[in-house]
Amino acid sequence: MDQTLKAMREKSDTFLKVKKVANESYGEYEYFKFKVPFNYEKIQSHYSKLLDACSYRTTNEFSKEAETSSFYSSLHNSKWLRDVSTLLGMSAKIVNCLHLSRRNVFLEEDKSSNDCSCIISSLVQLMMNERARTIIGFEDLIRKDWFLNGHQFNKRLLTVSILKNDETDEANFDLASAGIVKDSAIKSISPVFLLFLDCVFQLTVQYPDRFEFTEYYLIHLWDYALSGISYEFSFNGLSDWTNFVHNQLKSTGSSQKVNEDFLGSLFVENNRFWNDHLERNQNLFLNLGYYMSPTRFNADYRILNPTDKIHVMKFWTRCYLRWYEMNHPYNKGVSGEI
Repeated sequence: MDQTLKAMREKSDTFLKVKKVANESYGEYEYFKFKVPFNYEKIQSHYSKLLDACSYRTTNEFSKEAETSSFYSSLHNSKWLRDVSTLLGMSAKIVNCLHLSRRNVFLEEDKSSNDCSCIISSLVQLMMNERARTIIGFEDLIRKDWFLNGHQFNKRLLTVSILKNDETDEANFDLASAGIVKDSAIKSISPVFLLFLDCVFQLTVQYPDRFEFTEYYLIHLWDYALSGISYEFSFNGLSDWTNFVHNQLKSTGSSQKVNEDFLGSLFVENNRFWNDHLERNQNLFLNLGYYMSPTRFNADYRILNPTDKIHVMKFWTRCYLRWYEMNHPYNKGVSGEI
């Protein structure tokens, strides 16, 4: 017994020494730091140009623009695909640092927001974690890295306007926000989440048999985010939503405690619409190639290493030109891509 305790004590001392040495070298050698290349304002600026490039009065007008390459020039000048390429390239480098170099990674971003860090961390997990490429895993990833991480969905999407009454300090929904939203709220709008979904779309194009969901699922998820129905996409993170629920109960004189069980029940009820929508449209959202892939359970193909070459980036036609009948998300199988 004494010898066993002695051996365990020696092993413990050795572990502590190794841990101490590792901590001493950590600050100098064992991590990589990446600086986020842009912020939400730049994303909005490029998206505005993309929006202009995709806006036409008639389909005939668009056809003429496409024939004269004017559309492609406008698309190139928007720099939207360049942003997608940049994020994919940085995410791939981080994957190499984590997987091949076995080093920790830090993301440096402006203190005023955590927009691009949400995109990059989510893309890295999609490239390294097979579960994140399933519908359930993907939605858990968004819930964890976006909603629970405090991403400002309400500010970036402005799906609903939460106003505060100075006299009662009560929070209220105002869906008719068009005439009362302040300029500062308008300036904070940016399609950060759409840029992330576009990056995911690029991954599904480069690896068509590694994702359980299709591009139609991503398009509907974007529409759902804009609907104002979901708690996840209507508040600036978990804390903001919890405060809203607490204030609503307080204003009605309810004695209900805002605890984990109560919030969980609200969340389940709120997600019922989306879950029913998924069930009704399985033929549109599920990727059959994923289930038939011979490399699905092969560990050698677990890690994704996408290219970030700009000429490989594909314009998301069915999302940005959905008003063009051939490209509408419901017209699955119709070839109308440009």
